[in-house]
Amino acid sequence: MKFIKYPSLTNHYIARKQSFIDMEDEYVSTEKIHGSNISIIIDNDDNIDVAKRTAFLTELEREQRPWNTLATFADEQKELIIAWTHQVREITQELTNEQIQQVHFYGELYGSKVQQMEYQEALDKVRRIRLFDVHVIFENERRLVFSQDRLTQIFGDEYTAPVLRKGKLKDLILSVEELQSKLGDCGAEGQVYKPVDDYFVQPDRNGKVHYPVVKHKHVNDSSFFYWFFHHNKTSVYTEVKWDVVPNPNCYLNITKSRRYYMVKSTQWYSYNGTPCFILAPYPEFIMLQCADGYQMTIKAHETLTPITEPVFTLGETVLDMNPDSEFYMQSFTVTGIYNNDYYTEYQLDNADWVTPFELISFKY
Repeated sequence: MKFIKYPSLTNHYIARKQSFIDMEDEYVSTEKIHGSNISIIIDNDDNIDVAKRTAFLTELEREQRPWNTLATFADEQKELIIAWTHQVREITQELTNEQIQQVHFYGELYGSKVQQMEYQEALDKVRRIRLFDVHVIFENERRLVFSQDRLTQIFGDEYTAPVLRKGKLKDLILSVEELQSKLGDCGAEGQVYKPVDDYFVQPDRNGKVHYPVVKHKHVNDSSFFYWFFHHNKTSVYTEVKWDVVPNPNCYLNITKSRRYYMVKSTQWYSYNGTPCFILAPYPEFIMLQCADGYQMTIKAHETLTPITEPVFTLGETVLDMNPDSEFYMQSFTVTGIYNNDYYTEYQLDNADWVTPFELISFKY
């Protein structure tokens, strides 16, 4: 049995630049659950193993929270998991004659003490698992990815991520609104856009899967105090109501009786080693946008260290220094450069786009 990590998702604001994503394709939007990524792997002999995002669970992890919830689920629901797997195999045989190597159920472990979200499970002090993808693995890790309709057919609503909307990908992104979570009395963390139909994907020559699934994270509140400057440079706070969820490629038209300018942050900082810029300063705390796409909130008095954004050139050889990347410490050539208004993105070997903070120059 082989561990196969779930592919990285594309951020919504760079989806249009990816050759493997068609903005005109029909997609379905599901709620992005804020928890820990898990997978359940089943081989052709119906042996079952479980994993977190980066590896199979160790024997020690199987006994520790929160992973013991996943291990217990696999043990107690073994017959259910095998029944699901048999359905997956039957559907697969209707679509292809390829020999199945493994079946992977990818999902999210969420609830009590997993993440800070007021899901009902967190309030009830329990943890649960919901599944958001099925990958049927063939030879050379070519895979069949099931549609959301297939997932609902196999697992039911109880074990799948809530479905929110359907439409063309470009329309889903442009018309996004912050929504109430279907899982509790809190805002949804975001949305995940997936192709409506089943599809096949094949790793490239570097083993990278170009996965046409897009994530769209929400800002936690639709009303923020943003730092503005009046025309006489006097600093003020003013409340801004967003008409749409802000993203790095959108500027807002703000109509006020007096003239205000939004400060476009080009200064990057390091917070505990994480590159970030100031997204929204409040009187008591500061919201940061991190280079990895996540947001965090810190107290206003905490220390931010100014840093300089690294710069690379076309044709330059670089090392991927992201420890979460499948290509950690591997060398690539910069083949594309794009300024997204907050930082410059770099394309490596005509494939993935990464932030400058994931790279270092490599000379040999």
